[in-house]
Amino acid sequence: MPSGLHVVVADDEALARERVRNLLNNFADVTIVAECVNGAETIEAVEAYRPALLILDVQMPEMDGFAVLDALGSGLRPAGVVFVTPMIITHSPRLT
Repeated sequence: MPSGLHVVVADDEALARERVRNLLNNFADVTIVAECVNGAETIEAVEAYRPALLILDVQMPEMDGFAVLDALGSGLRPAGVVFVTPMIITHSPRLT
């Protein structure tokens, strides 16, 4: 496996994974070792690759990000976890 920071990206939305991938591709020492679309895939990828960083969607079908972390337990949980989620703004005084 390549050296550097190994990352697993977990999000059920393809566009969200693409945006994260595009951001991380700006860093030569970052390697995305897996992209996952649900909790079960995420757990399998973390077990297989032992990444230093997990970028994890809060809201995924069947198993949300918090359930993924619970299932991993402290022994498998990566050193870094970044939660991501889409933000829907219905009304903001700053935008009017």
